[in-house]
Amino acid sequence: MKAAEMIMDSNRVFMFGVGDTGITVKSFINKVNKLNIFPIFANENGEEDHIVRRVRPNDLAVFTSYENYEREFGYEINEAQQHCQTILITSKPNTIYKDKVDLLITIPSEEKRRKLRPSSLNLRLNMYLIWSLPFLYKKYNLVITYQCVHLFDT
Repeated sequence: MKAAEMIMDSNRVFMFGVGDTGITVKSFINKVNKLNIFPIFANENGEEDHIVRRVRPNDLAVFTSYENYEREFGYEINEAQQHCQTILITSKPNTIYKDKVDLLITIPSEEKRRKLRPSSLNLRLNMYLIWSLPFLYKKYNLVITYQCVHLFDT
């Protein structure tokens, strides 16, 4: 719920994602455009370093990383946290950035445990559940509890 509130309360939302996670971020941007919310995909055309220097206090920077890509956002996280609120969504609960962001959301890392690709159904399902929060929050004004779903537990 906190992430949805942060997104809804921000003037501008800057989204960061690389690889498969970047594709998921673009899908989220497409969905919230229908709610008259227009996040900016900061990794488009390699502009993330320039964009992050232009964030303002009422903006929000959302960084998404499944595995090792979070290190690629080191400069951007450090720059953004000085000027605006930040969210990091990652599969690494002990990330070196956990104390540098306003909100840390962790998702299960099924890739190592079950040798699944990052684009696995589990990652996609959990990312879409996280990204669905703003829709439900705005449309129904619901109080939402989110719990990661482990599809592959036996």
